[in-house]
Amino acid sequence: MYSLCKALIVIILPFTSLFALAEKVKVAYFIPAAESQVFWDSTIPIAKESAKQFEIDLSIILAGYDRFNYIENVNKAVNLTQFDYAIVRPLGGNTKKLFDLLESKNIRYISFEAEPKELGLNSLESIRKSYPNWRQNIYYDNIEASESITQYAINRAKKLDVNCNIIALSGSWDNVTQARELGLKNIVNLDPECEIKSLAKTHWEVSRTEQQLSLNSLKQAETSIYWTAGSELAIAVTNKVMIDEEKTVLVTFDFITDALELVENKKIAASIGGHFIFPYLAMIQINQDLIKKDSMDFREDKIKLGLVDLKNVGVVLQKLKASQWDKIDLVSYSQYLRQTNNNATFDALKLINKLPLN
Repeated sequence: MYSLCKALIVIILPFTSLFALAEKVKVAYFIPAAESQVFWDSTIPIAKESAKQFEIDLSIILAGYDRFNYIENVNKAVNLTQFDYAIVRPLGGNTKKLFDLLESKNIRYISFEAEPKELGLNSLESIRKSYPNWRQNIYYDNIEASESITQYAINRAKKLDVNCNIIALSGSWDNVTQARELGLKNIVNLDPECEIKSLAKTHWEVSRTEQQLSLNSLKQAETSIYWTAGSELAIAVTNKVMIDEEKTVLVTFDFITDALELVENKKIAASIGGHFIFPYLAMIQINQDLIKKDSMDFREDKIKLGLVDLKNVGVVLQKLKASQWDKIDLVSYSQYLRQTNNNATFDALKLINKLPLN
């Protein structure tokens, strides 16, 4: 009778965790960093709590940012431990090798920011045929996000009645950087009053950001907008440049709490982000897979990023600082998120706003 009741619970509440009925599924989350790094660190609390609530045995592994080291470290880990799932972030040029490795080990995997077209895959049928263990790709639109934050900066500059000249401090040669640069250029090219005075690669390093600011010191006198591809770069700008909220507009990406504090202190005008929630979406997919064991479905789910400025930073910052993901029933909330079998868009700010204030 007890077994029958458990079966009925699964039928009535399909998003209830199934892992209590069997041995916990083993999942490896391979972070593309060799050491602690603020953005990837921000993904860990929600990864751990969602794994706990879905009763998933989660291993968090620093696999390195270099694409060669990343694959090497993934290979070492899957040879040491029989994981059922891997959560991976393909790096430029290693996607096929990474996926081929996971397919050879018969490990199901979920990717963050992969590009199916890079693999020559233009349809669901081709994905299922070539990579049957690829269960989900989670992404957000970097071009759209960059266009949004760039337009915000320009509108703010015009409201302050200052010029729209821009110093842009970008990332590296990866697809995230390229998309964010494209979004920046798309908006600037639409406005004859705006000009990018400098667009420099920092390789996501604070030291190189400071170096570029020194090299462009003469251009700073005629610049009102600073655009950075990531929060750490924006923080570096505030350490090197005198930011006058009435004359200077600094915008960036990511919801790093140190950067949001600078939004609150009027040093950074706005930041766009929320993509740190992606491990939670991966846990939802894994739970779904355990329900539909023979499913060959492949999903592409999108995270809708949110914009934080002076109007909403107080609440968002307080919630993220407390980071009480254990106060949200993430299993039940996943039922609300996945009301359809179609690809979905997940609103990052809606999820963040469910966090308690303290």
